[in-house]
Amino acid sequence: MTDEETTQALTPEHLAMLASYAQLAPVLDAITGKPLPQSLRERFSEVREHLAPGRQPPPEVASTLPGVKLAGPLPERPQRRLLESLGYVEEALAAAEYHRQRVEELEGNISRIVKEAFKGMTVPPSGTIGFRVPILGFEYHAFLFSLRRALDYLAVGVAAAFGRECHSIRRLGRSVKNAEPSDRATAVANAVEVALPSLKSIVSESDERSVRDRLAHWQIVDAGYFNARLDENGEVAIELVGGGEDLPAFTGIDSENAPLATALETLMSAAVALVFKLVDESLPPGQAREVAS
Repeated sequence: MTDEETTQALTPEHLAMLASYAQLAPVLDAITGKPLPQSLRERFSEVREHLAPGRQPPPEVASTLPGVKLAGPLPERPQRRLLESLGYVEEALAAAEYHRQRVEELEGNISRIVKEAFKGMTVPPSGTIGFRVPILGFEYHAFLFSLRRALDYLAVGVAAAFGRECHSIRRLGRSVKNAEPSDRATAVANAVEVALPSLKSIVSESDERSVRDRLAHWQIVDAGYFNARLDENGEVAIELVGGGEDLPAFTGIDSENAPLATALETLMSAAVALVFKLVDESLPPGQAREVAS
């Protein structure tokens, strides 16, 4: 459809609806939030622009929704399947980041509440109280499942770009073996292999089950155990140790330090780096493949 045809299709009722949506959008953003950083959302937009360049909207739409573009023609398969999967990947990453943020909030709130409770308790000078808070585990588990499914969604699109079928990031390297172009297929397999040690919480290696796989099929894995004690100055110290991320002892929780959320941020960064590395190797030959940077 040309811009002229689009303009003709936009009746006054359509334009009024767009204007109403433009006013409602900030309200919706306030409710749902935008967990992914703007810089990461822009990287996904750049990849979509590589695969399906957008078109400028007619003036009536541009004035109502600044910055919006009309969808361009979809690429042929298999690149269309890659494009589709990237939308799922982005949303799954947003879910993972949402749960990571909730973990960070809970760590801070639990620390604050327990410190307040200590003020009214009689605590032995050298005593330590250990406890677990299951709700923290709920968010931790949701993070792991969201991040893993983001990579599995990606595996579907990347495999399709090489004319193959795959539904697991762990099996992607085997799926594209001997695919063409061989140099890019090899690069995909190597990228997955190199990334696995940084993703062991969500992707199993050899006979060692990931935390995600243990949760999905075998057992509950705690987010960690809290220890509360009085330090040498008589102040309340709170720490979170052990759990699925094997958090070290003597790392206190305060307003600027959330050990589990920090560990999950590192895991998220490794997953995002793999996403764009694999996308970069899957874009059609002849296109500028610079999205991994």
